[in-house]
Amino acid sequence: MTHPVKWFAHDMPGAPDLNGVAGSIINVLDACLINGWGLTAVDSISYDNATGIATATVSGGHVFVDYQVIRIEGADQAALNGDQRVTGITATTFTFEPATDPGVTDATGTINVKVAPADWERPFDNGQGTRAVYKPGAGAVTTCVYCIDDTHTVNNWNYYGPQARIFAAETASDVETLGPRFENTANNETYGWIRKTRYSVDDVTPSEWTIIADERMLYLFTRLSQTETYAQSVYALGEFESYLPGDLWAALCCGGAYSTQNHYGQTNFTSLGVGAGIRMARKSDQLGGVVPVTFSGFRAAQSNMGGAGGYQYPNAADNGLLYSYPVQVSEYPDGGSIPGVLRGYMPGVAYPLHDRPVAHRSKLDISINGHARKHLALYASYSTNGGQLLIDIDGPWRA
Repeated sequence: MTHPVKWFAHDMPGAPDLNGVAGSIINVLDACLINGWGLTAVDSISYDNATGIATATVSGGHVFVDYQVIRIEGADQAALNGDQRVTGITATTFTFEPATDPGVTDATGTINVKVAPADWERPFDNGQGTRAVYKPGAGAVTTCVYCIDDTHTVNNWNYYGPQARIFAAETASDVETLGPRFENTANNETYGWIRKTRYSVDDVTPSEWTIIADERMLYLFTRLSQTETYAQSVYALGEFESYLPGDLWAALCCGGAYSTQNHYGQTNFTSLGVGAGIRMARKSDQLGGVVPVTFSGFRAAQSNMGGAGGYQYPNAADNGLLYSYPVQVSEYPDGGSIPGVLRGYMPGVAYPLHDRPVAHRSKLDISINGHARKHLALYASYSTNGGQLLIDIDGPWRA
């Protein structure tokens, strides 16, 4: 796949709303992970040999935005099909740069285009659009699944407002029958929640959301209020990159606590060294049992990624942006209070060594392993501690 990393946002034309209505998070996940959206017929595609740029015309208009990944099908020229990155738009055209010359100036065929999904799998659902099981797609190394329950019926779902429940499990045989679960430690139902809105049940006021995903890892950012500083969170579901060869259980879940007030950051993702609500399927010895996890990396005096206690910005020595990559994944031994195993790293994630130095949702280029990659800067808080992450929207995230 040419562009395995996809990014989606609430204000992209045609994107579904995340709100207080039952099933709204399922609509968002289906659109981003499974189906895409905005399917429309393409009138023509012309290719410029001199520039390597293809221009598609859609006379009725389209829903695409600059730098989004789209999926084209039906062109007789294979080079024009598949996932392509939008490099420019007008009301009725969009441009992209195919990886190879299609060999013609004007495409032929019956051509369609849509927003490209991240290509996860959804093996089971309840048929009502309120509960579904999602599984990492191509290249997955685990059997782990993530069942999202947005039925508004599970215990504590309406604590400080409507929430969806995450059930992370090693396997599933149907939408209700899950194998050993790992979103919480045993006999603990505190964590594994996605807060959908700042408002009440059935309120259709949409929340701000952003999803960035490849076929195996999903990052969901929410911002539940434009006026309350800390009402912004990041959730993570999927497979991290393991340092253990042949690791069959490199899957984790980072969810929120149902009891966290709705104007605070809901998860501990950005909290360096604090692992409440972050759990891994199995230990590095591959034996069963839920494993507590923490994230770590370089820092100045920061306790939160991209938060207070960082270096001044720009850095006086080089007038630049300092950042930490990768975000390391550590597991805790049984009964241990400090991490015992450096297990792997979170794909596609960096964070600034300054206090939220760049504008929320801005794009910037930073170097990862010697390659310039475009990143999306997103605020994410832990409780009342602000932070910021830089998520690679170029990819690939994995070797």
